Amino acid sequence: MVTTAQDYFSNLARALHDGPPNYALLPSPDNIYNIDVETRVITAPKFVGVTRDHKAESIYFIIDRYVGHMDLATCSCLVYYINANGDTRIYHVPFFDIYKYSKEKKMVFPWVIDAQVAAVAGPIQFSIQFYKIGEVVNEKGQAEKVITYSLNTLPAKSEVKQSIELDKEEVDSDYLLSADEADDIYSEIDSLKQIVSQNYVLRWTTLA
Repeated sequence: MVTTAQDYFSNLARALHDGPPNYALLPSPDNIYNIDVETRVITAPKFVGVTRDHKAESIYFIIDRYVGHMDLATCSCLVYYINANGDTRIYHVPFFDIYKYSKEKKMVFPWVIDAQVAAVAGPIQFSIQFYKIGEVVNEKGQAEKVITYSLNTLPAKSEVKQSIELDKEEVDSDYLLSADEADDIYSEIDSLKQIVSQNYVLRWTTLA
């Protein structure tokens, strides 16, 4: 989903600069989609939103917190996605809920669907990565950043549905206000404001 190795590492470093996710107690969402760490398969929603949505939907995923020696809650997490227009983007997961399913040793995290995901109606693809970056000393004695842990899912598919797109030139003129009509409405609003204001002052003057 990323075009070059340079892009890949720069994206990881940029996300890591924001720090690993914080911990939070999420509300109980209606649907939580499972990530199987054995098969790496994501149970994906049928659709993630509607065109022109922006942070109106949050998709929640649940995953085993402990995988082998690694506590995924200590990792950074990214959602890689390709929207219906073919644009590749990355979402940095801001927090994990490690509390609600602590007895099951699982954790939940969100993917907030923004305008870049919902830019165009149609099929989308996404995958998820948990990773850590550390420092090693190279042959020249210089410290350099390397990936010390990485767990990736298989790509999953979903969809952005089409909303109504209105062309301003095609909107029925009966529903549009002329400049004079708009001025009349604003004049009436100003008059109402004055009446309300006068009554408010009169009431409090009488009470005093």
